[in-house]
Order: sequence, then C-alpha cells, then structure tokens
Amino acid sequence: MDFSRVADELRDYPADGRLQLMDLMALTESSRVLLTWIVRQGRITARSCQRFTKLPLPAVGEIIRILLERGFLVEGSGEEGEQSYQLRIVSRTRAATLLDDW
Repeated sequence: MDFSRVADELRDYPADGRLQLMDLMALTESSRVLLTWIVRQGRITARSCQRFTKLPLPAVGEIIRILLERGFLVEGSGEEGEQSYQLRIVSRTRAATLLDDW
C-alpha cells in the first residue's frame, strides 16, 4: 500500500472538523486503510505509524499534525513518555464522540 499521498488528501479533505465513520468511505483506499488501522489499534505513536506505513518519520509527523489540526486525532501519553494518539470519530446519532463510548 502506498501511503505517500495521504497527507495531501487529508489536508484537502473537505470536512468540518468532525470525522464520522461514513466519511471514511469518501477517502482514497490508502487514507481509509490508515485511518481504519488507527481505529483498530486504539492508540498509536508516530513510530508505530511509521512501521505500518513504511514512510519516513517526518512524513508520518506531517500526517499526524494534519489529523490533529483537523480535530480527527486526540493526544494522549504513551509508554515511556512517548506521545500517543487516538482517532476521534463523531457519532452521527448524537453529539458525543465514539471515543467516549470506548
């Protein structure tokens, strides 16, 4: 899977700061695979994302930065003080995020 264009797609994605599960269907396969992987992992780090995508760490950092700016990711703390992230998906049926349900 080629994840090299994911940052460009996510930067240009016309979302309103909320990501719903149905929004994943509108993304290209590589972006959809990456975001679905993040959901399945629960929490990720830049290094785990780098291992999954095989992109250089700066490219992974750019994807994470975009997802944070758009409000699609929330920050947490991982093991050994490493920054971790979770995907913030908004439920279509209520204002709470699915993250609150986990």
